[in-house]
Amino acid sequence: YLRAGTVLVLLCAPMPLLLSPARVGAVSASPGGGRAARHAARRPASQRRRRVVAAVEPSVEGVSWDQDEVEVRVRVPWPADAPTRGIGCVVTPTRLALTRADGSAVLEGDLGGFRCNAAHSFWQVEYEEAEDGEERKVVVVYLEKESAGEAWRALLARVGGGGADDDVDTTPTHACFLDVRVGGDGDGAGEDGGDDGAEVADAAAEGRLHRVEVELYGRACPRTVENFVQLCRGGAECGGYAGCAFHRIIPGFMAQGGDFTNGDGTGGRSIYGERFEDEAGGLALAHDAPGLLSMANAGPDTNGSQFFLTFRATPHLDGKHVVFGKLTKGMDVLKMLEAVGTPTGVPTQPVTIAACGVLREADPPAAA
Repeated sequence: YLRAGTVLVLLCAPMPLLLSPARVGAVSASPGGGRAARHAARRPASQRRRRVVAAVEPSVEGVSWDQDEVEVRVRVPWPADAPTRGIGCVVTPTRLALTRADGSAVLEGDLGGFRCNAAHSFWQVEYEEAEDGEERKVVVVYLEKESAGEAWRALLARVGGGGADDDVDTTPTHACFLDVRVGGDGDGAGEDGGDDGAEVADAAAEGRLHRVEVELYGRACPRTVENFVQLCRGGAECGGYAGCAFHRIIPGFMAQGGDFTNGDGTGGRSIYGERFEDEAGGLALAHDAPGLLSMANAGPDTNGSQFFLTFRATPHLDGKHVVFGKLTKGMDVLKMLEAVGTPTGVPTQPVTIAACGVLREADPPAAA
């Protein structure tokens, strides 16, 4: 999670290889028994399978899955010379994660709106005949369906990948702006226009204002968008973004701001109260490009006012943070912010939202 107020170590820590069954019903890290025996026979590669639809694009080729009335089987081709010792496999009723020994993700995401019995799921290494007649090693994860007979339409949720989240409506409904000052206290307003290198440094030194505009997905995340809009507009009882800092900027990752109470990532507040819940539509959207607008949090259902803008794709945040908009103007400003970031997240220059507001709101409902 990109946690409000947590140290960088938590931001960069890899996903645990295996969690205690008492906590999340993790799959055993050793080959399973019981039903595993009847699956040990080699399977012909010609058997019909479905391509994996994943929140994180599989980092190996040829991942596939199939199902019957009671279980789903996920097959991951494994290099013959690659060790299987140390593989991590974590399954909850709604999520699957498969990692290598070094902690890097092979497959990770939410189970496409379906549920499994985590305690009765397992993984093992098998061998099967490939199309060229050669034997290949595969890691197979067996997921027992919570509802026997239910046909899963997708394995893992992914935007645009044919999964259950294809129904998420990302039609822009609102637009807001942030006038950002980088560096000194100058009050000159300037147009953003392709700053690079020395120009970025000069702009930071002069403290010019640079505008960022974002469009928001009010149909997918109505409460999240309304919260952001009201905090941009100002006048909300809880506060607003004007005068607020981007307190954490990490090159190659993101710029985080919105803590208008403490200014350091430990505070912030929503228009609904201190915290509000995640919206499923936003959780289903992937962090797959620069310039995406997403909510920072301290775990599930802990949204407040803090948000972040991505500098690049950050797939490890998928399913953990609500994506509710994207940048439409000011990508050069985003690069300017990245240029004053540091690995620790503390900017080399102060970065402040000098002004903000609403450019466009959703059309009112048509009269009956």
